[in-house]
Amino acid sequence: MNKRGISNVEMIIAATIFIFSIVLVVYYINLVGLRPQTQNVFLDTLEKGIRERAEISYNIIYLSVSSSQECYNIQLHSDMSNKENFSFINENGAVNFNISGGRLLIERINSNEHEYTIFSFPFNVTRTTRIRDINCSTELVKGQEYNYSIPYQDKIFVYDKIQELNQSYYFHYYTLKNEMGLNNTDFAITVFSNNNITLFNMTRFKPQVQISAKEFPIKIIKDSGEISEAVVNIQVW
Repeated sequence: MNKRGISNVEMIIAATIFIFSIVLVVYYINLVGLRPQTQNVFLDTLEKGIRERAEISYNIIYLSVSSSQECYNIQLHSDMSNKENFSFINENGAVNFNISGGRLLIERINSNEHEYTIFSFPFNVTRTTRIRDINCSTELVKGQEYNYSIPYQDKIFVYDKIQELNQSYYFHYYTLKNEMGLNNTDFAITVFSNNNITLFNMTRFKPQVQISAKEFPIKIIKDSGEISEAVVNIQVW
């Protein structure tokens, strides 16, 4: 049997095939393995960016009052801001109130028994409905005529802040991309109400590429004090 050595041409072909195989393997790993992981990081980054720009922490305090006075003069809770524009009081709708001299003044409507929910924000979030010019000099007695609950903290999205994200003069799409380090990634943000109405939509053309998405529930407050539940859908590609 004749034996012959491997020619230079055969060696070049074999080396080319080997290198090409490595390139294909690396490409496949990047396409199938690494890209979804990278997109998950982008989704987390996008969610964090949205929360930083539209979500706030706030205090909730419950106030029980039993008095026939036409205006409740109550010591201001230490976890409430002394700026009345930073607070909102609700009892089946907005409640008329003022803050003056470290006292909380609430206009009594209808019955003598009330259960108020007090929201305290880090800035002016809602419209404050102020009381009429009525006598509010009689101070109520804590423990007898009124009691505060222990405050707790929660988070909520501010409707006006969500809308600002899509305004060209403030955090528009490309500014948002740059600030969140998503220069090489496109994204879409959609906010749906609990009855599936689109409250907000920021997106660009979606090519035929792999898209990763996630959703998370939120609460939204409008300047009227109305609070509703919604869902945020974010996509990256």
